[in-house]
Amino acid sequence: MYENYYSIDEVCAKLKITFKTVEAAVEKQILHPILIPFGSKTRKLFPYEEIDAISNLLEQTYGIKELFKLAQQDDRFSDITLNTLRNFIDRYPIPKFVNPIDSWDIRRILRSDLRGLFDYIDQKYRRRKYDSIKQWIKPGAEIKFISDVNGYLNFDFLRDCYINKYHAKGFSSFQDVARHTIYVAEYQNVDWFTNEKFDDIYIKCSDENKFLEFYELWDRVNNPEEYYTNKEVAQMFGRRVDTIAKFVNAIRVGKLLYLEKSKVDYIYKLEKETITLNELVEQLNLKTDHGDWSDKKIIRVLEKLGVEYIPPGKHPFGHANIIFQKDVPKIKKHFENELTLKTSSPYKKYKFLIQNIKHSHVPRTIEAYEDFVVERFNAVTNGIVLVNALVSIYTETFGTLKKEIFDYDNNELMNLLDTVDTNTAKDEMSRFLNFCNRTLSTRYTNQFKIHKGTNEEEVQPYSIEQWLDFGFLVFNIHHEHYPIYLEKALNVRGYAMTWLYCSLHYVVGWRHSDLLALPSLSLETVLSMNEYELIQSIREGKFSKEMAQLIINEMMRIVKAFKENLKKQREKVISH
Repeated sequence: MYENYYSIDEVCAKLKITFKTVEAAVEKQILHPILIPFGSKTRKLFPYEEIDAISNLLEQTYGIKELFKLAQQDDRFSDITLNTLRNFIDRYPIPKFVNPIDSWDIRRILRSDLRGLFDYIDQKYRRRKYDSIKQWIKPGAEIKFISDVNGYLNFDFLRDCYINKYHAKGFSSFQDVARHTIYVAEYQNVDWFTNEKFDDIYIKCSDENKFLEFYELWDRVNNPEEYYTNKEVAQMFGRRVDTIAKFVNAIRVGKLLYLEKSKVDYIYKLEKETITLNELVEQLNLKTDHGDWSDKKIIRVLEKLGVEYIPPGKHPFGHANIIFQKDVPKIKKHFENELTLKTSSPYKKYKFLIQNIKHSHVPRTIEAYEDFVVERFNAVTNGIVLVNALVSIYTETFGTLKKEIFDYDNNELMNLLDTVDTNTAKDEMSRFLNFCNRTLSTRYTNQFKIHKGTNEEEVQPYSIEQWLDFGFLVFNIHHEHYPIYLEKALNVRGYAMTWLYCSLHYVVGWRHSDLLALPSLSLETVLSMNEYELIQSIREGKFSKEMAQLIINEMMRIVKAFKENLKKQREKVISH
């Protein structure tokens, strides 16, 4: 059915072109394949008639590259340049043909017209002798002369290398060889030399390999399968490629930059598939709905969500952090959830946080807990403080239940309560158990209650003794080191600020109940006078050392009793 068609591989072989060139010709509608089913995909087939017509044209004509090679082999004008040959072809009155699949190949001539063209060139061509390399030497450049050429390679070697070994077709004349040799020598940091007449150019035989490394590099980067030129990359990105070239460590050969194809393709993919964090902020309207968002804040969210981001320095797109567009829906969902939580009532927030968690093994418990939660939120004015605890019970504690909560006995529930992680959650769990005991039939009979505050597992920041000693150190003006502390505070601002901070920390850290519980003496009992009478006696100079000693003795007795009382209270808490 398809015997009159070529496959794409056969087209490449017949026309001696690459797969990429075929695809480009199809895209430009130069070639017109048919599409046939091939598994889950389609396959292109090209009609014999169309491909054979192009093949016949190419076989019956010469292109400019073929003509240039033939001209170089003709002794009449072996030093002709490519541009000169183009001019002669344009002026010679013969038919010219265009290669349909190569828009640059526009000067194809019939093979039968070759002799006529070369005879025409021979009549018109005038050899131009360049017997000096002076015009290619940069002003101020150091010129090295030699008289003995032993151990040196001259123009003949360089020209033969270009033509025969490295196929450097554009550098066959003395003019171009001299100019290019100077360029390559400077590029490779190789010394070049000339004679007193400036009519030849040399390099040392010992520098041959280093000099030829330039062409090895050239051969490597002139591989379209592995490298792009800067012009090709500029077309891909639609802008200058300086930053991209620097990022991929582009190789400069002559006036062109060569960029590794795999790296450029990756960057191109990044540009098409990523956005900056600033673009994300605008796209999700974060500044309006969620306040001001810096890159650092967003990056914390990305790390929390496990979303990959690429920081500056890991891409050539400036100083922005970038993310893949495929992750935007996930990020958007997160911020939508955040907004929902931020604007919802405590109950709605609770329902939102548990919406994806089901406990189908204890349906009656879940039903009872829903009634309890509604009751709790209706009973408190600041329900937001209960949300985390109620969610924790639902998600974690209920996930461990082996049966309905009503079927637990007293001992089993005590063990269950021990697994609840926070005091607030334990308190709410106890309330729920009491709610079930009050409204439903339960196996357990206990009434559970856990008071918020210090328990035996809570770690105190410091002991009572440390707390008292700290206050004694900060406020006791009779301390043996007090004069030293005072002198430092008067002379060093930082020391005074530290002392003030310690004092405020000590005082502001007290609760109202702490202040009321502090020991205080009764002046009526010790001195038989009130505060006003004591102040008057001091002003009048009637306050004696004996009176002061009475106050000190009484205060020491009260403090000692206070410390003993604290110790007993602590022991009582631990015993329970």
